[in-house]
Amino acid sequence: MALAFGGEVTTTRELALNHFSGHTVGALPGVTLTYDAGLGGRAVAIRRPLALDDYVASDAISHQYDAVIRTERLRAIAAAPVVIGSQTAFVLYAALRSDETLADRLLSTLSDEARALEHDLIVARSHDAEAARALTARVRRVHGELRELSATVTDPRLRSELRGIAEALTEPEHPSPPGPVSLTDREIDVLSLAARGMTNQEIGDRLGLTLLTVKAYMKAIMAKLDARTRLAAVVEARSAGLLP
Repeated sequence: MALAFGGEVTTTRELALNHFSGHTVGALPGVTLTYDAGLGGRAVAIRRPLALDDYVASDAISHQYDAVIRTERLRAIAAAPVVIGSQTAFVLYAALRSDETLADRLLSTLSDEARALEHDLIVARSHDAEAARALTARVRRVHGELRELSATVTDPRLRSELRGIAEALTEPEHPSPPGPVSLTDREIDVLSLAARGMTNQEIGDRLGLTLLTVKAYMKAIMAKLDARTRLAAVVEARSAGLLP
C-alpha cells in the first residue's frame, strides 16, 4: 500500500487523523473528520469496514474531503473501525495511489489488523482495570489499619500523625469543595472497620468499645449520611471523600 494511517475518535464523535506510515504531502495530517462524513466518518457511524476502489468517484460516501484526497493523489482506500464495547474508538486506513482495483484485498488485511488491535486494547484495559481494583483494595485496607492503629495509640502527637496519613489516602487527585457531611474521628474509625466487613462486636473489640456504643455510632453515622444500611453508609462516605 502507498499509505497507512489512523485516527482516534474524539468525545464529540469526530475522527482526528494523526498517525501515518508512508509518504504524505501534508494534506491529511491534522485533518478532523466529522461524524458520518467521508469514508472514515462513515466507518465511525456504521461501525464496520468499508472499501472504495476510487474515493473521489464513489457515490457511497459524502465528498467534503475530496480536495484533500486529490492533493494526496489517493485512489483506492479502505477503512476499518476499531470497536471497543459498542463504540468506535479508532479507525485504521490503507490507501493506494494507483488505478489497481485492490480495495477488497486492502479491506481484508485492514480488517484483520483492526480485530487484532481491538483484542490487544481490550486485554490492556482489562489488566488496567484489575490493577486499579487491586490498588484501591490495598489503599482501603491500609486506611482501615491506620485508623484502627491510631485509635489504640495513647500519645496525642503520634495519634494525630497516624490519622493525618490515613486522611491523605482519601484525598482525590483533583479535590472538590468540601461536602455538607462530616464525621467525627471516632465515627470514621468505626465506619472504616465496617467498610472492611467487620461486625459491630468485632469493631468494638478492635476499638475497645462496648457493643451498644458501636451501635450508637453506627446509628449516628447512618443518620448523617442518610443511609439505611451499613453498606450504603460506606458508599456514601466514599462518595463524600470520607473513606478511600
